[in-house]
Amino acid sequence: MRITTALLSLLILSFQPFAIGSLHGQFIHTIRTTPDSAPVVVNGQTLGKTPYKHVFQWSEYEDSGLHYTLKKEGYTDEVVVLPTRPSKLRTETEKKLVPFIPEAKYVLDSNSAIVGFDKVVAVFPTGHKMGTVSGRTKEDLKWEGFARYESEDYAIIALDMLGNAGFRTPISEAAQLFNKGNNQKKPPRFVLGAIFKNIWVDIKMGTYIYDDSYTYDAMVDVEWQVLDNSTDKVAFSGMSSGKSHVKTRSSSTVDWLEDAYKDALRKFLLEDHLFKLVQNAAPVSSIAASPDSLMERRRVPKAAAQKFANSAEMVQFAANTCVTILTDGGHGSGALISESGYVLTAYHVVDGVNRIEASFSQGMKLEAKLVAFDKPHDIALLQIPGSGYKSLQIGNSASDGLGSEVFTIGTPSDVELGQSVSKGIVSGKRKQEDILYIQTDVAVSPGNSGGPLLNAKGEIIGVIQRKFIGLGVEGVSFALPIETALKQLNISVE
Repeated sequence: MRITTALLSLLILSFQPFAIGSLHGQFIHTIRTTPDSAPVVVNGQTLGKTPYKHVFQWSEYEDSGLHYTLKKEGYTDEVVVLPTRPSKLRTETEKKLVPFIPEAKYVLDSNSAIVGFDKVVAVFPTGHKMGTVSGRTKEDLKWEGFARYESEDYAIIALDMLGNAGFRTPISEAAQLFNKGNNQKKPPRFVLGAIFKNIWVDIKMGTYIYDDSYTYDAMVDVEWQVLDNSTDKVAFSGMSSGKSHVKTRSSSTVDWLEDAYKDALRKFLLEDHLFKLVQNAAPVSSIAASPDSLMERRRVPKAAAQKFANSAEMVQFAANTCVTILTDGGHGSGALISESGYVLTAYHVVDGVNRIEASFSQGMKLEAKLVAFDKPHDIALLQIPGSGYKSLQIGNSASDGLGSEVFTIGTPSDVELGQSVSKGIVSGKRKQEDILYIQTDVAVSPGNSGGPLLNAKGEIIGVIQRKFIGLGVEGVSFALPIETALKQLNISVE
């Protein structure tokens, strides 16, 4: 009995310092990452892989704080810092690792093409096997119906990764402050889209009653397609596969497919296909007229005089001279002023776009080229191939004074409404920023921009540019006088 008591006393004395240390200096910090298995490095020494429980005495790090570096191949390094002594003995940190893309490979200048993202699509037949779920039992995981992954999260992930890689994206362009003179939203030249061709995930759940652990091993095969908006054709199509491995204590916050998708996108970007496509593409400004072309004098033959029995006859003729301007950024209106295919429109309709088409009321569509423009006056001259087009006579805006009857023909909010006619009067002449405009009450919508303002003779006396929008304000729109438009575009009518 004495021996037993002595041994017990010795054991108590032996463990006493450890017990005191646990209460006064020993901490446990758990680090989790998505994806997991990221090496945890402290002071150059690898302690283990996430999820990792670090047991330490704060006295070892009191002077400089505790710095964890998380390193994982294919992802950017993350640093977790405990600058001061933790207030609790047990603390946790969760980090979502960001896929790494060598930025040095993607050096693109400010004039490079903008790259956007469309959507991720996944369509499988009902009952398609896409994995297993195992725990105390094992079951197949099956696709339960047709669905499309069009979540905004996938687009944000793609645009963030593209931006981090050095590409110009709609997000990066919108984020610029004080971008004067460049407020017009420009459509991307290239648009990336993805199709999930195969999805597989093995989910392993804890086998014990109180074991709430989950392990996900996922794989996704992705077909990437890149649409070139300048040609409206797919410029590249390729495949990449992504994987994810996640361990967690709950199934509610895990997006194993999202992580596999990130991995697939990272691999696709590292293959350089998109980078080379953007790098070798003609500059965004190639669709625009060159500075030299603005100095060129353009002589437009005077259209043959037309006589109309009434307004209806005039409008029917004029409608055949008007076109809908279709671009990858939207649509506007325009009017032919020459049988050789010259079309007047507003510059903001075609500013920064990658593709321009002129659509006639009969359904014919022709590619249009921007040959001249004046941004301050918001006026542009396009040309379509061919000749012999019906065209508008050039009028004199000064001869149509206050109260004169005017018309416009254009395409308001919807393309299906092409060559819609609106009638009104000249309400006045207004100067804004030293530019004189014709004010009218003809009903216009954004799609009418670039359309002609016609007098009762069917002559073009102005180009519709904008509508005044305000609380309780209706019927106030503005057109640039035809004389100003021709002067700024260096056009003479002979």
